[in-house]
Amino acid sequence: MFLLLLGNNSHIIQDLDEIATSLTLQRMKELDVFCSKPPKMIEPLRNQTAKTGIDVSLTCNTTGVPDPDFWWYKDGKLMPNHRQMVLTISSVSEEDVATYYCVAGNLVANYSFEEVHVFVKGM
Repeated sequence: MFLLLLGNNSHIIQDLDEIATSLTLQRMKELDVFCSKPPKMIEPLRNQTAKTGIDVSLTCNTTGVPDPDFWWYKDGKLMPNHRQMVLTISSVSEEDVATYYCVAGNLVANYSFEEVHVFVKGM
């Protein structure tokens, strides 16, 4: 039954193992698993251009039941300390020029946003 519930091929083995070990019947009821909805994009990510020293925000704008978790990527590499819906890059510099995207995921599925670019121009 568990594999049928999650059998949409959007989860990796580690995700399934973590879900399986933490998902008791009580927890399934709390999460309302049987009324779950996959993450759905509300608005796409947009390219950003900012002057050096300005804050830039990217929003992984999605809905889903239960609320999705978020993973941000910079130039294809996971940013491990960034797990919120909004990625804020404080005081942008040349080091922040890159491609970014996010993945929103819950018990039902993962949704990957298209990559966007952050550009920085001098003051």
